[in-house]
Amino acid sequence: MNWRTVVYALLLVLALPLSLYAQAGVAPKLLFDPALPNAGKQFAIAGADAQQVSTSLDRDGLTVHIKGGAADYPGVGLKPEGGTPWNLGLYGHVEAKVTNTGTKKIDLHLRIDNEGDWTKQPWNDESKAIDPGQTKTIRVYFGYSHGFRPAFKLKPEAITQVLFFTGRVSEDIAFRIERVQGAGWVGEKIGLDPDLVAKKPSNGILLGTGAGTVIQPASQIAAIGGAKASVAPDGRSLQMSFAGGKDESVTFRPAEGLWNLNEHVEVKLTLKNTGQAPITPSVRVDSEAGSTDLITASAPLAPGAQTQIVVPFAARVPWKGVVDPAQLVPKAKGSWSAMPGTGTEYRSNATTGITLLADKAAGSKSLLVTEIVADQPVLSLPDWLGTKPPVEGDWKQTLNEEFNGDRIDLHRWNVHSSNWWDKRMHFSRDQVIVGDGLLKLRLEKKPGHHNDDSAGALTDYAAGQPDTYGKWTQRYGYFEIREKQGTAKSLWPGFWMMPDRGLQHGENRSATANGGMEFDVTESQSSWGIHRFNIACHWDDYGTAHKSIGTSSNYVQADKDGFIVVGLLWTPGSCIVYGNGKEIFRWESPRISNQQAYLILQNEIGGWDNEDVDDSQLPADYVVDYIRVWQRKDLASPEDGPKPNKGDFDAFHEVAAAGVPAK
Repeated sequence: MNWRTVVYALLLVLALPLSLYAQAGVAPKLLFDPALPNAGKQFAIAGADAQQVSTSLDRDGLTVHIKGGAADYPGVGLKPEGGTPWNLGLYGHVEAKVTNTGTKKIDLHLRIDNEGDWTKQPWNDESKAIDPGQTKTIRVYFGYSHGFRPAFKLKPEAITQVLFFTGRVSEDIAFRIERVQGAGWVGEKIGLDPDLVAKKPSNGILLGTGAGTVIQPASQIAAIGGAKASVAPDGRSLQMSFAGGKDESVTFRPAEGLWNLNEHVEVKLTLKNTGQAPITPSVRVDSEAGSTDLITASAPLAPGAQTQIVVPFAARVPWKGVVDPAQLVPKAKGSWSAMPGTGTEYRSNATTGITLLADKAAGSKSLLVTEIVADQPVLSLPDWLGTKPPVEGDWKQTLNEEFNGDRIDLHRWNVHSSNWWDKRMHFSRDQVIVGDGLLKLRLEKKPGHHNDDSAGALTDYAAGQPDTYGKWTQRYGYFEIREKQGTAKSLWPGFWMMPDRGLQHGENRSATANGGMEFDVTESQSSWGIHRFNIACHWDDYGTAHKSIGTSSNYVQADKDGFIVVGLLWTPGSCIVYGNGKEIFRWESPRISNQQAYLILQNEIGGWDNEDVDDSQLPADYVVDYIRVWQRKDLASPEDGPKPNKGDFDAFHEVAAAGVPAK
């Protein structure tokens, strides 16, 4: 060792305390250590009785068993030994390492308490979904709750309890608390939860020779029941065995965080039977919100044979909405989802793992998984797409908007309107671009006044949002769009419809009450990718009686140019949506709108499930190739179609034939 090396080593030793001091870093403070003699005595059952919740302590931690029951929030509480509150004034958060030791997925809360009036909620709370066999660290920052959002200003120097609990459970669950500690430092940055960071695998390869790294068994493999799993000698294949018992499964997970598979529409697995008995494997893809359909091999796999199983993200049985008498009650409030056995809740941009199951025939079986790849198949579209509605009938085309020419038709479309959504942006006619047979709604970082009016709000982002309010409406029919969603962060594109009863209805003209309804035909968040979007209906206004039904897990594969074709078939008491000509959504109810509706296109910032805007990715376009509408002869009404107007930038400034100013 020369003198330069010695000096460098001494400088490192001297720099370490300075670095810790700069971060206010201190060693974590253990609140629960299973090795301590009285560790188990710190815990008490909470939110339920001993008939539903029980505990057992060993050297690995405290295992909590919760039986299915009536308690709303069963769990356990951890309190300081001796009763004196913990002083965690030197720390920034409390974290707990927890393993799901049961066979069912759990949603586990970690709550940190102060003394005080319960109605003032003197606590901070975070939760995590934990799959069977999975270990996660739940972290609660002082002063933050529910996704690291600012909340009750907890006093770290007076922590009276750490609470672990779930919601009401119908089946038995179990989890092991392995470590609880105060950690971090005062003023530490509140960042993203590392368990929620989703990474895109290179070329969609999750496992196999093309994967970026070898399998990490401790974090990536979880075997449940009598199943066992290990890494094959090549380091990139997964060997598993099944004993033939109940609830056996093996899950392969990301090494850290989540997989973002939003550029794909399916996962393909290559499997080989390495056992002595035939096996019929099944596979599903999991996410925080739910899983895909379980796909089973079409035939038993013989010993030594190899096969491929393809798991589509789209639901095998199209989504079908629940019908409830409360949907017809004007003053009621509610939100409805799918009938059991229809649709999917899987979210490709937050994939948690790939789960494999064997058939339940007696006897041991073995599988080798050599490749798991996210992909999209060759797309085949029906010949009739774009030329007619998807159902038979006496139909007549009533709108054929091809966006020809070099400007939008102002006798059909407004380019100025109210901004009820994201106040960071303004609408401008310059962002509504027509050319080459396409409409481009451009979002960009460009300061300006709303609606190109110097009296309008001045904001940093410009957006395009045309609509046909006061210029064109139709009640019932088939409404089809060919659209291309953008890929920049924080885009919120969509095609939707709102009521337009006409000028004579005044303030009730566009109300979603009294038979009116908002139809969200396609509504996306760019974080979801170009193959997925939201479909929803909203009615009875947006206040205390607001009602809604819909799903955000609709998958329609984009073509080679990035376009999808989506159509709404709206008839009395029925709302059906088609993606690339195939039914994907159906809701049949007497409450479905019976009012004239106008069309709206948008490309906004944000939404409810998106990433932060990245100015370097702007400008970004939402592109529409066409909008085509048909009407069934027996459903046509005199109010359908174009309205007299002057072709102004918006209908608010127009005067109708009756001489009454439009709202």
